Amino acid sequence: MTAPPAMATLLALLLPITLCSEHVVLRGKVAEVTGVKGELAVYCTEALAPSPALTFASSSLAISLSADRFTSYTGTNASEVEESHILAVNSLTTRALSSLVPWRATTWRLSPFHQGCLGILAEEGYTVTLQFRHVNYHLVVAMVVGLALYHTAPRLCRSTTVHYTSAVSLGVGLSLILLCYLLQARVRGVVGLGGVVTAYLASLYGVTSGWYNLPGLLREQAHWVVGYTLAAGTVSAGLLYRLGPPAHPRTLDLLQWTLQALGLASVAMSSHHPLYSTSLALAVLLWSIVPGWIKARASTQVRRQLWRPRVKLLTEEEYREQSNAETRRALEDLRRYCQSPSSNPWKTVTIVANPSRFAEFVEGSPHLTEEEVMTYSTWSSDDEGDPRDQCTEDESDDSEL
Repeated sequence: MTAPPAMATLLALLLPITLCSEHVVLRGKVAEVTGVKGELAVYCTEALAPSPALTFASSSLAISLSADRFTSYTGTNASEVEESHILAVNSLTTRALSSLVPWRATTWRLSPFHQGCLGILAEEGYTVTLQFRHVNYHLVVAMVVGLALYHTAPRLCRSTTVHYTSAVSLGVGLSLILLCYLLQARVRGVVGLGGVVTAYLASLYGVTSGWYNLPGLLREQAHWVVGYTLAAGTVSAGLLYRLGPPAHPRTLDLLQWTLQALGLASVAMSSHHPLYSTSLALAVLLWSIVPGWIKARASTQVRRQLWRPRVKLLTEEEYREQSNAETRRALEDLRRYCQSPSSNPWKTVTIVANPSRFAEFVEGSPHLTEEEVMTYSTWSSDDEGDPRDQCTEDESDDSEL
């Protein structure tokens, strides 16, 4: 197949990712190539070597036409894209379905770690743009939201506010499907199982088409969109109020596990390299299975190693000063307590061995007598002399030996 003429534009810093249409190869953070109408052009991206620095990397291809002005084919290589094109051209069913589906994209997000190809067959000239990001903040937000959802699921599934918010959101977003579910028991005997399945498929098509065309509906029929949202939300909230939020413990457990599964799925899909994101999801799951006492012990050890408190050791002089100050403070507190009416001093006098000494202490006299002070001083001096005497005796014994 003859390659279409192309014009390449290199923007920003050169990166090892490429966009090629046959013989046209572009390298760059942002690259553009212009295609020709009426011819199938295949654009491929080369795979990058995975690394932790590219955990949140992403690449995307975008076309400058609206969704109804071109036909696209995707595959892992150019041959697969060409086979998809030949199959679509020779199949009336495939062409009919491709013209009816409402989710035809104009932007394709490809993995930067795997080769991917995109085939474009357009009715007019167009421009295909490759955009590469080292860090896609949408992926970062998806990981953070997934972790938060997993850890807060036990509280969210038991919150009445979350129940009403979820009911209103489902009522607004899936009203046609919910309506089919409520009416299937009455109309199944009339239209049969095939009619019920057709109704479900039609409602799914209507919901999907409405979501993909929501920007246009908001621009052209905003009042109808607002009215529908208010009506569907009110009916959903009323039904939940009538039936009541879920309260059975097993139902709440199922809701919790569902939210946690969604959180882990969000974490696992938050990177185009599944090894990193899936490993993190499995680590979170395994950590939740670990018994609580093991977690507490591990957390304590980590805090001791990382945030070990600094203890200042006192010198002997500082120790004596602090002990004297604390002793005086404690004695003053004891004296004030004994002088207060709440201490019942008359009862205390009948208990102590020396009431007169207790009365003198309460009036402000020292807690030690002169005789006790002299005895302590003599004992202290004798105690300090003992080590010297013992050392002298030991040394004398050694010398005799």
